Parts: sequence; C-alpha cells; structure tokens
Amino acid sequence: MSRFVRTPSPAMVVAVVALSLALVGSAVAGTSTLNKGVSKSKVKKIAKKQIKKAAPGLSVAHADTSAGPAGGALSGTYPDPTFRKNVVPLTLNTGWEPNTGSATPSIWKDAYDVVHFIGSVDRASGTSDQPFTLPPEFRPTAIKFPGVTVGGGLGFLTIQPDGTVTASGLTPATADPADFLGLEDVEFQAGTGASQKAAAGGVPSGAGPG
Repeated sequence: MSRFVRTPSPAMVVAVVALSLALVGSAVAGTSTLNKGVSKSKVKKIAKKQIKKAAPGLSVAHADTSAGPAGGALSGTYPDPTFRKNVVPLTLNTGWEPNTGSATPSIWKDAYDVVHFIGSVDRASGTSDQPFTLPPEFRPTAIKFPGVTVGGGLGFLTIQPDGTVTASGLTPATADPADFLGLEDVEFQAGTGASQKAAAGGVPSGAGPG
C-alpha cells in the first residue's frame, strides 16, 4: 500500500523561509545587545581600574583649588595668583642713569607677549635721546609709540623692531627734572619667533602708533 505525500505549495515555502529568517534575526539581535552590555561593563571596569592606579586619591570630593601654589604663566598662590615675571634690568646708554628713588629700570613680558616697563631714568649728561636698546626677546615686529611721562609733561617712545628706543618730549636741558623719563606702567605688544627676526632688519613702511 503506497502512501501519498503532498508537496508543499509555493506559498507555504515562502512562509516557512520568512519565519526562519525572522527567528534568526531575533537571535542575532539579542546576542548583539548582550555583547554590547558586556562590552560597556568591561570598559567601565577597566577605566576605573586604570584611574585608581594612576591617581589613587583622585575624586571630585578631593578637588580643592581655593589654595596652593600657582603654576605655568602664574606665580604666587591661589586664590590671588599674579603673572609670573621674568624681570630683566635695562642696560642704559651713556649719559643715562636710574632715577633716584624709583625702581630699577627693568622690563618683563607676560604670557600674552605684552612688554611691561618698570622704574624711571634720567638723562644725567649729554643730549642723547636714546636711553637704552631693548633685548631681542622684547622687540616688536613693527614700530611702536607708547606714551611716557617726561620732565616737561607728556612724551612718547619710538620703539624700533631692531630694539632702538628714542624718547620724544624731553626738554633740552641737563638739570633734573627736565630730562626725567618715567617708564612705570608703559607697555606695548612684542613680536615672537620668525616674524620678529625678519622684522629686526628694519622699520616697516607705513607703521603707525601702537
């Protein structure tokens, strides 16, 4: 006695294939989600372990910036640090000398390449209007005209990229305070790097006050 086997219809085949694919996709998605969860957990544990190893006492609770020494471009202590000053005394030209009672004529540059002067000078003899020459690291890339206090009132400095400094507004006399030149609080923007070296060969044309 032979048994009759009925062949599945095309629709049934398509349905079975679709169901199989759906089940496989769900299984893959579930595995992927599980793997992601495990990976994140492992990453967190590794990160915490490395942080504790590198900085055992590091935590927000232990952070304290209200006191302590300042660093980098700052000096002093927190909460009131100041700019770190690498003060360089100025070498005065012949006929010029430090003003009695003033701070030593000096210069320093802050973290923003702004040059600051300290002290005052007097023209003790002669008629030279060039009190000093700036060191290379303090020179501007273009001519500068910062204002200054002079014995006759107000004047200004002409600062060249080669470091030459000329004082204008001085009274042509040899007696103090006629030849007094106040440098305190005078400042200007300096140049740095290759641009400064290139400009040191001469005064750029069309330079203006600054």
